[in-house]
Amino acid sequence: MVSQLLAHFTYVMLSLPAVGIQLTSGLEGCPRDGVTEGRGKTDGFGAQMLSMLSVFAWAEEQNLTYCTWRWQGMGHGENGGQMFDFVGGPRYGPPSKPSTFMSKNKQKVVSWQHAPRARQAARAYYLAAPKPPLQWFDQSKTTVAIHIRGSNEIVQHNKLINPRRWVKWRYLRACMAYINETTPHPYNLHVFTDAESLDLDPISAFKPTIHRGANLQTSFHHMVMADKFILAKSSLSDSIAYLRSSDVSTFYPWTTMRNLSFLRLNRYLGRSCVLALCPAGSSDLSCDIGWDSDVGLW
Repeated sequence: MVSQLLAHFTYVMLSLPAVGIQLTSGLEGCPRDGVTEGRGKTDGFGAQMLSMLSVFAWAEEQNLTYCTWRWQGMGHGENGGQMFDFVGGPRYGPPSKPSTFMSKNKQKVVSWQHAPRARQAARAYYLAAPKPPLQWFDQSKTTVAIHIRGSNEIVQHNKLINPRRWVKWRYLRACMAYINETTPHPYNLHVFTDAESLDLDPISAFKPTIHRGANLQTSFHHMVMADKFILAKSSLSDSIAYLRSSDVSTFYPWTTMRNLSFLRLNRYLGRSCVLALCPAGSSDLSCDIGWDSDVGLW
């Protein structure tokens, strides 16, 4: 047991040049106490990424060795192996074995505010892997990126199908107005969306550049590196927020009085940009904005 803990300590502490985390594994194989997040998953990229981040952070908290499982099947037609390499997946730890414990019950339940070292490591692993150029950003101006989840499983022909995943237009507009008031001008606003048929006219006054259905790796990297980022109700957005360099520049267009499913982590990965809609004196935890159950887009 002592040797296993020492191996884990060596792997974590020698990893990042700045904070002691090496960028290649110091272990030859997954030890007996290793954990992984679940072989055979076929979820989309965001769900699999958030699952890996969660169990990696949990393993760090428990002084266990995280062992990797190279993604294979992946929803939305993405190549799992390529996406695993894109985020620096091989650097998280030694490959898991068929006997490695799968910590499914620990997915998405870690307290992010208690995992700063794991978060630093994940960002370092991500940046150490090859990345596409930031071709859509004008580096001379502040860049603001917003993720709008609006695929056909959520909105069809401008009719809401899944209210839990949708951020209503009035909240998005309030958030963008707050960003407009607090960001030095001129700045560039970029909207990244999977919406195939959604009319984006409600936000046209903010003059955004729209990236609709763009390459996933390129879009993801732009959102990670943007000066400011506004989340969607999405595990993809949560993963982006986790990898970003600052929570101060990450925003969510709702409040966190309700703590639902994977969205519980947002309280620690950013701040609300719609508090202006709350009653005077309200806080993020006492005001209930953004969780309407009706099926209206507004």
